[in-house]
Amino acid sequence: MQLDGLLMEVPDSSKNLGGFTFGERASVVGVWFFNENNEFLSVDKSGICSIFELENNSEKLIFERKIRKCLTSLIGVTTNLGLLSASVNKQKKLLATGFSNGTFCIFDIPGLSLLQNFSIGDKQINSINFNSRGDWLAIGCGRGMDAQLIVWEWQSESHILKQQSHSQTITAIAYSPDGSILATGAEDGKVKLWNCATSFCTVTFIEHETGVTDICFTQNGKAVLSSSLEGSIRAHDLKRYRNFRTLVAPKQTQLHLLCADFSGDIVAAASRDLFEIYSFESSEVLDVLTGHSNLISGLTYFENTLCTVSLDKTMKIWNIVDGGNCLETVNLLNEGLDVKYSPNGSLLAVLCYDSNINLFNTLNTSQIGIIETKLDIDAGRQRIDKVKKTTSEKNKTFTCIAFSPNGQLLLAGGQSNIFCLYSVADRIKVRSFKLSSNYSLDGVNLDINYRKMTEFGNLDLFDLTDSDEEETNPKKKIRLPGTKHTDLSERAVRPTISMSKIAFSPNGLDFAVACTEGVCIYSLTKPRRFDPLQLESNVTPKEILNSTINGEHVNALSLALRLNDREIVERTIEAIPVEQ
Repeated sequence: MQLDGLLMEVPDSSKNLGGFTFGERASVVGVWFFNENNEFLSVDKSGICSIFELENNSEKLIFERKIRKCLTSLIGVTTNLGLLSASVNKQKKLLATGFSNGTFCIFDIPGLSLLQNFSIGDKQINSINFNSRGDWLAIGCGRGMDAQLIVWEWQSESHILKQQSHSQTITAIAYSPDGSILATGAEDGKVKLWNCATSFCTVTFIEHETGVTDICFTQNGKAVLSSSLEGSIRAHDLKRYRNFRTLVAPKQTQLHLLCADFSGDIVAAASRDLFEIYSFESSEVLDVLTGHSNLISGLTYFENTLCTVSLDKTMKIWNIVDGGNCLETVNLLNEGLDVKYSPNGSLLAVLCYDSNINLFNTLNTSQIGIIETKLDIDAGRQRIDKVKKTTSEKNKTFTCIAFSPNGQLLLAGGQSNIFCLYSVADRIKVRSFKLSSNYSLDGVNLDINYRKMTEFGNLDLFDLTDSDEEETNPKKKIRLPGTKHTDLSERAVRPTISMSKIAFSPNGLDFAVACTEGVCIYSLTKPRRFDPLQLESNVTPKEILNSTINGEHVNALSLALRLNDREIVERTIEAIPVEQ
């Protein structure tokens, strides 16, 4: 019960449970007990912080409000500022709060004096948390592609870690030849290199002025190439992290496909109307190959042979060494969407618009088989669909394919929440994968919600949210390029789940897909951390096994703990006799 708005009587939990109002004006962000559970602190969304203290010499649990302060007024802002996240470190008695304008503050407890006030930009801070010692602060700000992860040491006022993904949709991915680096390119014009072991971004290249369309590595792994819609190809050195060469198309055009030969001396790029071959050494155009009458949708390189497919229902094979002559033209039954050489060059896989993957023998260019994938697409329904699911699936297809390093498996994905792994030899599906379970995206639900179909139309076509719900509204505003402040009444849509690129790791155990939500990495191995202690040359699994067989369990356990491998430690402990 509430006593004059200041006292709260908490009943015995074993007898009764109930909800009580503490006089907060907005929704509660967090509540924490401290001081041996004799006090607790509550923070609400409007920035009001209250500290309640347990009354002594009372038969029942009665908490009295001790302090009530407005945290937004302490930092000099009183209007249009919401408190979105908070964290308490009980050891050092500190309170950290994150606000909607990108400001985070640190207060002491119980005085609530302002110790530090910093801003990380205009992105709202959705999550904030102290570490156990209270000297580091983990901050999650932004949403979607604009999200950032920051670890801040507040005493020295320095960054320990700062990670940020692309600000727009990721359109290209590629693994380095040794599989240690994953390169990504996006519509924001940035190329990022990610460490596959730590999943952290090591470097970001910002030389492109428009969206990146494709990425590839040289065979020696010393450079990464990227093409963009501005009509240029940039080569970045992976040792000095600099743009050491730029290849520019002689005519103003948009490049959207890129590949390099085995030696890395020749780079091929395809535009929407031209097909050009570049010399990587001299930065000059070797030849311009024309012959396709429609958009080139895929190209792949093996040794001196280049293969291209187009929407004109043809596949062409070119010899780059002999002046770029067209060796052969193969007519396809449908528009070609992608083409890939197998790792050993014995097979060509061509994905067509009817979702069939046609397999060709490279020796005589004869078709040896078809992998039918149309029934495996299982496209979801969009909220504004007016046609049946079967009719909608007729316009959906896989758009990209990739061979495994051994050439026995083939991945296919595209305009669906499902992508599949196929056996090349058996022409059957091995397994299907689901991209996302985020139902705020279009295309994830298998059926539409008929409860929103009213006499006035589909309710999803109307923006019914008010200002208080905008921060949780998953719709994405449609804005013009380069604009930051636009009309608040502009139309909003929900992004549709789809896949743009697939890349297999050279080790054959991992593969990455670029989709609407970002980059998803799938692996056959369970992630584990190898962190040995005082590792020496004699600390090996073989030495541990020999010590266990010889009955030297103390030595075996000591070596296992130093190796710090969970399976070996468990096996060593289980081998110790009960009497010891």
